[in-house]
Amino acid sequence: MTDSIFPRLVLTKGREKSLLRRHPWIFSGAVARMEGKARSGETIDIVDSQGKWLARGAFSPSSQIRARVWSFDRSEEIDIAFFERRLQQGQTWREWLAERDGLDSYRLIAGESDGLPGVTIDRFGNFFVLQLLSAGAEYQRASIVSALQTLFPTCSIYDRSDVAVRKKEGLDLAQGLVTGEMPPALLPITEHGMQLLVDIQGGHKTATISISAIAAWRPVAMLPTNASSTASPIPAVLPFLP
Repeated sequence: MTDSIFPRLVLTKGREKSLLRRHPWIFSGAVARMEGKARSGETIDIVDSQGKWLARGAFSPSSQIRARVWSFDRSEEIDIAFFERRLQQGQTWREWLAERDGLDSYRLIAGESDGLPGVTIDRFGNFFVLQLLSAGAEYQRASIVSALQTLFPTCSIYDRSDVAVRKKEGLDLAQGLVTGEMPPALLPITEHGMQLLVDIQGGHKTATISISAIAAWRPVAMLPTNASSTASPIPAVLPFLP
């Protein structure tokens, strides 16, 4: 018997060590069995082979990463308030950097490092670019969007979840306006006192604002297509020349 209200993912004996070190992924090879039925992305409890509670996460039956941890606190509910706390924490951590470096655009949420596996949110002024790459993130889409709207009431949100890795989670690709105004073809942003133009809708997802700042000093029209970084999912950045 168990007092858990969630389906339980039971680990093979000895495979709880990474969770005890606060690693947020559970691979399929570490799973002994599921107790109860869970839909893709649904919240589950993760327990060791003796039934001891370890974490609460999101179930992903189509992925080799069978679960991703939302919280190591058993008392923490995975609800809209949970996502509001995570987003507020991310904003608080980045405000000082934005003020110091003269930024109006930055990565608000960087997945696991901000306690939100599979979630990437970039801020470009009052436009927020959302990228949901895991089954759990997609399952919680409505809560994540609601939390963003609560913390940033006038924001516009654009979805760039058009990444092939979603297929490994059993998800279709997604792109388009979520709420608010459609971003312009080229959105002006400020970084280190320079003005840049960002293509939110059509840009690739692997370049970086910091690289674009360097590019702004060159007489070029656009970043090289092979520019690669994780700083921003939107690479098509043009120097803004007054």
